[in-house]
Amino acid sequence: MPPRRAKAQSQPQPQPPTMWPLVRAIGGVVLGLLIIWLAYEQGHAAGLQAQSIAACREAKPLWNKEG
Repeated sequence: MPPRRAKAQSQPQPQPPTMWPLVRAIGGVVLGLLIIWLAYEQGHAAGLQAQSIAACREAKPLWNKEG
C-alpha cells in the first residue's frame, strides 16, 4: 500500500479558477474608502465641536447673571 503523500504528489488536482483575487482587491478598495470616510467624519465632527465650544464661550450663558 503506497503512502498517501506519494499518491497526492503523483496526481495533483487542478485548482478551479476562483474570483478571490478580484474579491480581495475590491474589498481592499472598499475598506480603504471606509477608513478615509470615517477619518473625514471624525475630523468634521471635531471641527463642529470646536466651533460650538467657541460659540458657547463667546455667548454669555443664561445662568450667568453677572453682566
